[in-house]
Parts: sequence; structure tokens; C-alpha cells
Amino acid sequence: MSAQRAVSLSISAWNWAGDAREAVTPKAGVAGSLEQIGLSALLVMLDMEKKSGVLVLARRGQTVRLFLRSGRVVRAALDGQKTPRGAACVYYALGWSEGRFDFSALDVDMDDEVQSSTTHLLMEGARLVDEANRPQ
Repeated sequence: MSAQRAVSLSISAWNWAGDAREAVTPKAGVAGSLEQIGLSALLVMLDMEKKSGVLVLARRGQTVRLFLRSGRVVRAALDGQKTPRGAACVYYALGWSEGRFDFSALDVDMDDEVQSSTTHLLMEGARLVDEANRPQ
């Protein structure tokens, strides 16, 4: 291979790598509609992929922020409200079947206020929904 061809290939590879680096910035994330992908499916995916960041859920003027570290919810809060927080806030948001979500990857360095695995949160959330829908 000629030196000129080797330099050309090297520059092409460098340009491609540069494009890939720009595509994987901390701003990259996942966004969509809760009607299409529910919160439980999102939490399972983020847990399986061991993602860290903030998942913002919005509907009818309410915003819930779920902070995840290595796929586990470590903090959850309803903006502008003192309650629900922690696991109770996750259970509240699991009841949402409409709205928007936006996940942004970032380092999450905060205490684990939830102290539950994703599986436990989802199982308990399903139990609470069943109880609420059970005829009295």
C-alpha cells in the first residue's frame, strides 16, 4: 500500500471516529411517548443496560424525575411537591399510561433513597394497582 493511500485511510478512519464521538455525547438519550413504551418497560430496559441518568416523565402539567444509577432508581420526586417521594413516587408514576418521557445519561452521585431493586418496585407497583382495582 502506498504511503499516500495509508494516510488517506487513516484520515477517513479518524473522521468516522470523530462523527461517532459526537453522536455519543452526554446529551444523547431516549425520548418518547408513554402510550408507546410504558414506564415499566423503560425501567426494565434501563436496568438491564445498567444505565445511569435521569428519566423525566411529564403529563398534564406534572413532572416526575427518576434518578438511576447502574439501572436502579435511587431517587424519585414529583416536581414542586414534597410527596410522593422515593418508592411511593415510582408507584405513582407507574400508574401513568399517557405522557412523555426523556432519559438523559449522566453520572448520578447521590444517596439511594429508594433502596429497592427495579424488580421489587415493579412487583410492588403491580400489587398496588391490583389492590386499587379490586372490588370492595
